[in-house]
Parts: sequence; structure tokens; C-alpha cells
Amino acid sequence: MKVLNKAALTIIPSLFLTTAVLAMAGGNDSSIEKPIYASDYTLVLLKDCKEISRQTMSEPQLSAYVALENASEKMDGIQAPIEAMQDQLDKFTSQIEQLTDKAIIEDEDSLHINKAFLKEQEEVVAKLEVLMTKHQGDFDAIEQQGDKIGELADEFEKALAPSIDGFDYDQIHIKTPTEGDSNYRCDNNSIITRL
Repeated sequence: MKVLNKAALTIIPSLFLTTAVLAMAGGNDSSIEKPIYASDYTLVLLKDCKEISRQTMSEPQLSAYVALENASEKMDGIQAPIEAMQDQLDKFTSQIEQLTDKAIIEDEDSLHINKAFLKEQEEVVAKLEVLMTKHQGDFDAIEQQGDKIGELADEFEKALAPSIDGFDYDQIHIKTPTEGDSNYRCDNNSIITRL
């Protein structure tokens, strides 16, 4: 069961859904597309972990949901180069912090600047800038995909409106054909989805 909290629908659209496309493939040959039917998807509204509504998703809701899931899955691939460079980024950041601590020493009466450490710091900053420049295209792609996910999240929210208007809920679950009702644990303000 996919989990959304009410705030995620409007604040952090890229975080409120996990990848359902893989679940829809059912672990079989992913090159064979299986038909997707809205009648196989259920929209469950909860308030304080108590179910207040259970409805079959409409075709427009499913279409918006699948588009959002696909965009989220694409974001995972786009983020891979940034995740791969994270160790280097952390290393450079740590070196810069250490060199700053060594280069500038201040006590109550004086300020000491060690120019040798400042020079080393500048060299590390230059390496960091090269790394960031090298990955600028990746950062731009993430920003563009994030914008697209935001737009798709707005479309999904609009598609859900007829089914959720008038309900006082704090969480939404999307139950997919491959997931059962016991696939989550509700803890008032949070849900843990077991994979």
C-alpha cells in the first residue's frame, strides 16, 4: 500500500510516492507490459490511523498516479551520478573544514592566519569547483525533473480531489494489485511501508 500524508501532497510531492511501476511488473520479465486497470487500485483515506474511506481509483486518477510514479522512477536514475560523487563531495567538504580550522586560529587577544593552510584550502576549493562544474548538467537535470514531478503531483492532487473532498483525513494509501492491506504499519503521523 502506498502512503501519502496530506502535507506531502502539497509540500513535498516528489517524496510522497514510492515506485509502483516495479510492483506493477510483479517481478516477472519487465519487458512485457501488463495491462493496468483502475479497478485494481484502491484509494484509502485515514484519519488518526483509522480508515474513513475506501474507493476504487478512477481512470484519470490511475493515469496521473502512474505518470507520477514513472517520473519518480526516472528521478532515481537521474540522481545516480550525484549519489556516485557524494563520497568525493564529502571528502572535499571535510578537507575544507579541517583546513579552515587550521588556517584561522583566534583567541581573546589575537587572530592568527596561516597562509600555507589557506593556500591548501584554496586548492581543495578549486577541486570541489571542478567537480561541481563537471556535474552541473546532472544538477540541472535533477532540477528539471523535480519541476516535472511537482507538476505531475499537482495533476495527481487534482485527479484525487473528487474522491477526497469533504473528508477529514491525514493520510492516503494507494493499494496496488501486488500489495496487501498488511504491507504497512500506521503510527499516527507516519506510515512505514514494508518492501
